[in-house]
Amino acid sequence: MIGHKFTPVLPSGKRAQMRLSTADHEKISRGLGDKGIVTDLRTGRRWRVSGKACGTPGCQCDARVKPVRRRAGRTPTLRRLARTRNKRK
Repeated sequence: MIGHKFTPVLPSGKRAQMRLSTADHEKISRGLGDKGIVTDLRTGRRWRVSGKACGTPGCQCDARVKPVRRRAGRTPTLRRLARTRNKRK
């Protein structure tokens, strides 16, 4: 499989198995704080990455992710496009 292996902690507390592009992998580095938004190559889902303490005293090397939600109205959905076409008829 192409891509860099990434195993962050999900909001549920479980570990995710993701593959990242080289560009996304370079965005994330060890340490706390917001890292940015990455895309899982397997699923195409986007995730916001932040740092997390791993449990070892003084170490901040782990990562946690939260799904990036689409904002309403940003991209037209197929259902919304179909509704506007039906109104025009």
